Amino acid sequence: MRTKQPITIGNHNDKVLAEDGDLEQWAACRETSFEIAQAIERKAGDCGGGERLNRLLMHRIWYDPTEEETSAVLRVAFSLCNDATLYWGEEEFSRP
Repeated sequence: MRTKQPITIGNHNDKVLAEDGDLEQWAACRETSFEIAQAIERKAGDCGGGERLNRLLMHRIWYDPTEEETSAVLRVAFSLCNDATLYWGEEEFSRP
């Protein structure tokens, strides 16, 4: 059984997720729509790194996305659902 090791990213102390099933929990604890979490996970996976690198990149994208990352994540997230509004933490995004 693997244990989750705490990591520090910027000023945030967070945990790297060890299993894919944790994505719902990852989204919920950040008050983020699941579709946004899925899109962030896909964007992080595009880097071609291993699982740990992908999870670190997910945290960085969630906390401090570039303009390109924000656009890409929202495009994918809205393609995964029919909702008119999605939440990325405290920010609310409406379908374009």
